[in-house]
Amino acid sequence: MESRFLLDSETLIDGRVINLFRIGLLSGRIFIPRISYELARESSKGRSAMAQLQQLKCGLSIQPSPNGISEVDEIVRAAKELGARLITVSELIGDRAEKLGLPVINLKELLRSLLPRADPGDVVRVRIVKRGKGSGEGVGYLEFGVKVVVDRAGDKVGKEVAAVVKNALTTPSGMVLFTELV
Repeated sequence: MESRFLLDSETLIDGRVINLFRIGLLSGRIFIPRISYELARESSKGRSAMAQLQQLKCGLSIQPSPNGISEVDEIVRAAKELGARLITVSELIGDRAEKLGLPVINLKELLRSLLPRADPGDVVRVRIVKRGKGSGEGVGYLEFGVKVVVDRAGDKVGKEVAAVVKNALTTPSGMVLFTELV
């Protein structure tokens, strides 16, 4: 049986889910409740995501939504009725669906789980692109947008340095490594 996926407006506006279908990690039919479709169309990112999904030819289907029902309630109802796996970036929608035993892919959790690991003591090489907020700090970025704050590297802008990881912090916007020059 072909896999079925249901997307909400926040996930459409976020747009990263499209790449999972584009590279073939996910395949199957995509369902979008009408209320989610209408909410996503209000933003340019949402309209762009809808156009990209249609180009993928993945069996996109806009589902009718009853009037007067919230998007959260409609998402959960439609996922259950269609037997679809819910893909969301919304903790509220994901939690509600999981409490009802529905299969959920939380896109934020998925992407966080794919970030490279960095443990205290690991050495990383990074190009310093700007001065940091703290005195003497330099800031650079690794693959996947991992931010690296390097102590004593504020004067190394434009240079690649080796730094030892002291601490790592995962934030809603990604991972930050706190390091010092080797």
